[in-house]
Amino acid sequence: NPETRQALDIVEESAYTDAELAAYQKYWLDISTEKSAILGAEKRGLAAGIEQGRAEGRAEGVHAQAIESARLMKQHGDDINYIAAVTHLTLSEIEVL
Repeated sequence: NPETRQALDIVEESAYTDAELAAYQKYWLDISTEKSAILGAEKRGLAAGIEQGRAEGRAEGVHAQAIESARLMKQHGDDINYIAAVTHLTLSEIEVL
């Protein structure tokens, strides 16, 4: 029962000496500080991971668009050196299209 547990905690705390109470309060402050630090690190890590995923997704999209443009240019009969210069793809990437 949460209410009974809270009442027992209060009774236990009331029996502490001033030094014990100060140590007890410091302990819980340290726990709270550590939890806050961990949560903050998790949030920063998550945000960094999301941003990295977005950057990778954008890069993949740009590369896919370059391949599609190269494919169309190759079908049109454009020189592969010109296609490479325009799309920034390698000659080997263009040759297999």
